[in-house]
Amino acid sequence: MKRSSGSGSTLSYILIAAIFSAVGALASHFYFTHKNPSDLNEVLNLIDRNYVDSVDVRKLQRNMIPYLLEQLDPHSVFLSKADNAEEAATLSGGFCGIGVSFNTLLDTIVVTQIVPGGPSDRAGIRAGDRLLQAGSQKLYGKGVDMNTIGDVLRGEKGSVVNILIRRNGKESVHRVVRDDVPLPSLNAFYLIEPSIAYVRIDSWTGTTHAEFIEALGRLRKKGATSLILDLRENRGGLLEPAIAMANEFLGKNLPILQIEGKAYPREEISSDGKGILQQIPLVVLVDEFSASSSEVFTGAMQDHDRAQIIGRRTFGKGLVQLPFDLADGSAIRLTVARYYTPSGRSIQKPYSSGVDENYYQDLRNRFNHGELYSADSIPSLGGKIFKTAGGREVYGGGGIIPDIFIPLDTAGLNSYMMKVEDSDLIPRYAFLYSDANRVSLSRFKTVEELGAYLDRTYLIFDFASFAQRYGIPMRTSLINEARNRIKKYINAYIAMNFFDLQGYYQLLLHDDPFILQAISLIKEGKTFPLIYDQKGSQSTDPAA
Repeated sequence: MKRSSGSGSTLSYILIAAIFSAVGALASHFYFTHKNPSDLNEVLNLIDRNYVDSVDVRKLQRNMIPYLLEQLDPHSVFLSKADNAEEAATLSGGFCGIGVSFNTLLDTIVVTQIVPGGPSDRAGIRAGDRLLQAGSQKLYGKGVDMNTIGDVLRGEKGSVVNILIRRNGKESVHRVVRDDVPLPSLNAFYLIEPSIAYVRIDSWTGTTHAEFIEALGRLRKKGATSLILDLRENRGGLLEPAIAMANEFLGKNLPILQIEGKAYPREEISSDGKGILQQIPLVVLVDEFSASSSEVFTGAMQDHDRAQIIGRRTFGKGLVQLPFDLADGSAIRLTVARYYTPSGRSIQKPYSSGVDENYYQDLRNRFNHGELYSADSIPSLGGKIFKTAGGREVYGGGGIIPDIFIPLDTAGLNSYMMKVEDSDLIPRYAFLYSDANRVSLSRFKTVEELGAYLDRTYLIFDFASFAQRYGIPMRTSLINEARNRIKKYINAYIAMNFFDLQGYYQLLLHDDPFILQAISLIKEGKTFPLIYDQKGSQSTDPAA
């Protein structure tokens, strides 16, 4: 075949340039107008027909979805089928499995806690048991990761899995019938003083409101008349439980939040006046990781002068996502609206469409700018001022600024301690100590009893010798300087091995500056910021 010189190569160049141009535009911003909605299909058809190798177009489409969503905002995301199922279980507050907590610090799974009355408890599995095999799946050695473990231990309700365990050097098989296993969203709740309840919420799930009411009810029966609610490191979750919780603390017809989006006309959600905690003194603890639904609740309490907010500026997420399931079980979590606190402020911090590195570096920037150490370093958030019900000035546009600032705790944080905290050596040491002393430590029936024993047990230099074997040189002066911090974390992790997160937080937070400040406010009767009734007279009655 004879070809005229130039024409063929020019045609090839134009065709290749056209394809590259289309794909380049697709990869840069995926912008398709309503007048020409088939650009994407046209490009994919061109690739399918003309690309040098065979292409799985369906897979190519699927791989483009995450990139498409990240052009919108930082919180619209694609969830694979597995991730979607995992998130659904977490947000629902439970899953079907065998009902154990376990540790994987060793090369073998070691059971640390058994769900009372759960599948493993009924099958005779106990804390300290080594799980060697589930069905035909080996659970130790190389190639066994958390995903593998989760896949084999979870399953359909009523399904059976035979678990091979080792206990005291002897192996045995236990027949476990999988069942519903709760995933509590409350990490800890206890009386921090005879009349002061402490409740820590880890995330907002479908069971959070019910868990909270039950927990606080138990604590009130023990004498609690005031509450410290800890939302630190609570990154959010479902919106509904945060609204339901806020409703418990507010009088009738008070706005909790407003929601508005292109497909969602502006809606205001208000309290119904049926809340059972309208009179209880309340202090809310927040930090830079408190986000989303945690900010909804905190914003409602602050705007109505209902509670003192203690801590550091919150994350600043004021966007609402809805999940949309796809045919294969995957999903997209799409931003559909913005929310506004009762005073009308948006908590959302600034972002740019596409991958915004500044957005993801915000917390690091706060650290570098000194904001975590000094309230004077908190930015003005654009300068727009809003007013609470009592006339106090608050700000939007970048998280919630607390009423009382608490700096990052750096006591004992020297170069030695920083190396220790960058490793997993404290939880590893605490687990090995717990495992070696399981029989004697199991005799303690309460966290307080175990904590008192550990306070009398000096483990710091034993830990330092352990850390030295893993490459952290023993520095006596630095260890002495950090001894209180080291001891606190060792004791907390040991308690976690016997009393789960309840024990961990109870020992970790006994001298926490947030909590000490909250206790002081409660005892001084300063949990209700100054508020005004409709006539403008001063009042401290939260129901006024």
